[in-house]
Amino acid sequence: EDIDIPEDAYDAKRFEIERLKAAIAGDLARLKPMHEMVQGINVEEDDKLQTLIKRIKGEYAQSSWDAVGKEKCEGKKILIFTQFATTARYIGEELKKHFRRVEYVSGNSGGVLEKAALFSPKTESNRKYLKKRGIEVTAENEIDILVSTEILGEGMNLQDGQVVINYELHWNPVRIIQRVGRIDRIGSTNDKIWVYNFFPQLEADLRIGIKDVIE
Repeated sequence: EDIDIPEDAYDAKRFEIERLKAAIAGDLARLKPMHEMVQGINVEEDDKLQTLIKRIKGEYAQSSWDAVGKEKCEGKKILIFTQFATTARYIGEELKKHFRRVEYVSGNSGGVLEKAALFSPKTESNRKYLKKRGIEVTAENEIDILVSTEILGEGMNLQDGQVVINYELHWNPVRIIQRVGRIDRIGSTNDKIWVYNFFPQLEADLRIGIKDVIE
């Protein structure tokens, strides 16, 4: 159904300009100190990213994990989920400096289905997708580590994957289950799958309580 939009719908006169200016000024006042706090942080000082790299290499583990949990992820098919396209690009580009056959996808990246298929080429639907487009899977173009936003969070069969890493957790526990469900599927040839979650630091989680929600 067509919706009639008045010609002056976006006329500045229709907005409360002074209130809008005050709100923007308030946002800037809050955001500027945050920006100043983090702008000097380099990749080496990004503890979360460095922990991700160490976990993939098997150099980081928690004492409570069993031997299987402590296994290195490198050499397995790894699917990493994050919330934002900029974060997916950042993680993807940094991981490329440490590992082979790394890619990232988001709504902004393009090539989402092709990269998903190259990550899980043994999946029947992906094999048909690649064959239809004349794409041959090679040692050069197959993907072992795929970083994604929620664009691959549901509806995709990526059963070649063995590891899911939730770099950022979604508020809705169902979304977490859906993410894991990309690799935990009937027909998978993997005997085990690994799931790792990055929780906020204790002080932050006391405020937002996401760990309790997820658990």
